[in-house]
Amino acid sequence: MQRSAKEFQHILDQLYARAAGGVKPGLETISRLLEALDSPQNRFPIIHVAGTNGKGSVCALLESALRAHGLKTGLFTSPHLVSFNERFKVNGEDIPDLDLEALIRFVDEADKAGRGEDRESSFFEFSTALAFQWFAKNKVQVGIIETGLGGRWDSTNVVSPTVSAITRIAMDHERFLGNTLRAVAGEKAGIIKDGVPVVVSKQEDEVMALLSEVASQRNALCVASEQQVRIEQNAKDLAKVRVESNNASYGQLKMPFAGPHQIENLAVAVATLEQFLGAFGGEVEPLLLRQGIESASWPGRFQKISEAPDFFIDGAHNPSAAQALKDALKATYGNKQGAFIMGCMRDKEMGETLRILSPLMAECWSVSVDSPRGLDPRALLEEARLHRVSGKVSTLVEAVAEAQAWAEENNSYVCLTGSLHLLGDFLKEEAQGFSATGLVDYI
Repeated sequence: MQRSAKEFQHILDQLYARAAGGVKPGLETISRLLEALDSPQNRFPIIHVAGTNGKGSVCALLESALRAHGLKTGLFTSPHLVSFNERFKVNGEDIPDLDLEALIRFVDEADKAGRGEDRESSFFEFSTALAFQWFAKNKVQVGIIETGLGGRWDSTNVVSPTVSAITRIAMDHERFLGNTLRAVAGEKAGIIKDGVPVVVSKQEDEVMALLSEVASQRNALCVASEQQVRIEQNAKDLAKVRVESNNASYGQLKMPFAGPHQIENLAVAVATLEQFLGAFGGEVEPLLLRQGIESASWPGRFQKISEAPDFFIDGAHNPSAAQALKDALKATYGNKQGAFIMGCMRDKEMGETLRILSPLMAECWSVSVDSPRGLDPRALLEEARLHRVSGKVSTLVEAVAEAQAWAEENNSYVCLTGSLHLLGDFLKEEAQGFSATGLVDYI
């Protein structure tokens, strides 16, 4: 019998309530749970992706390209924007509610049965087990698995991948990963496995040196994506790029994601795809690569959702991501200032993020984020004013209407940013009436 939406939400709320407080770093609990499930993560080949920024985009590009090559794909990413189901995709489709409910109950029984003296699995450990079980049940031919936080002690790091990939590393989650770039890189390097090729994005020199050293220690081929893959933008249309690698010429394709930083992510995806297919005696087909890349989807990353005025949403939540957003806006509008709607988490470096974005901020609407970790919008506004940005505290609905009106009057643009949680709040509001009320005219 199909449950009501309220009953299903109660099941999800119980899952969200699984606390990780006081849990010591380690893979014992997730390993115990997966053993109770008969190790579903070992039933399909895996590409394991870590990094600070860009790993979600790389995963989305890889998934779409692999599907274009005829493989049945499983994609596990986090966080979700609107629906928890988004985290678990098979061949690009979210897990249905009824299947998710049944899967939660099945994994919960395994968690209880095998627990013994161990604690219950945390929210992310449980989610990781859900992904592996769902992909195994659907007999995927490749799982693209994104780390949640860090790498070494991330619950996804129980896998034995065919290929690993590490995107650009920057400062983030210092409380858990360390307060130096080298320390953060050391945690990310934890996904490098003995004898398993690792594709590495362009990095700061000290980070690249560390990753290369760890790969050498583990007898793992270290592929620098910027040396393996060369991407040239079309001078007349920056969305069109020509892709060449040391192995093949793939011709021209249209980038599905906007922003200069996505060129770097595309290089990682292509190099990783070559390594993965090559491990099974295959090769990347130029036509299929172009088809797969051009049809990739990854919402909320410098995504234009309306025009007149242009309205962008972007999940930039740390200084490195803010710099990528700034570069993307400058590439589009030069130094023109826009209307910014911001909501942030209190454990992020909002001071530095605002410093980076402030030259492009004409006005700032500070809003709340629907999360216990959300930063008080008054504190965010005070920080913005330190960087000589004027603004106001507002509700999300009011902010969207007022920012759009300002941008229209000033022939400018709107940018909603600061947290993926904020993007989720926005998309939920949109589903409940933004379009109907005409505040945002989606295209």
